[in-house]
Amino acid sequence: MNIVASLEPKPGLPPTTAHLENLLQSLKGKKVKAILVAPFENEDAAQWLSERTDTPVLHLPFTIGGSDSADSLNAVFNETLNQLNRVSQ
Repeated sequence: MNIVASLEPKPGLPPTTAHLENLLQSLKGKKVKAILVAPFENEDAAQWLSERTDTPVLHLPFTIGGSDSADSLNAVFNETLNQLNRVSQ
């Protein structure tokens, strides 16, 4: 897995319109398989970018209880891998 770009210009700073436009331009021609969003982040920017790039937004569980099915550490790993495998096919 390679990080192509970050939605936040700096950690903890929400993206500006200009940052998102620059990000959109920089992604043209690149094969981006998913946009990852942390549960504590506002996903508006991810949805905006997803709509313009036809790239799915993934909400990976970050810990036990991070999703309905992530009820153990093994389940966290399984759900994460299953989501990533679905977009890599």
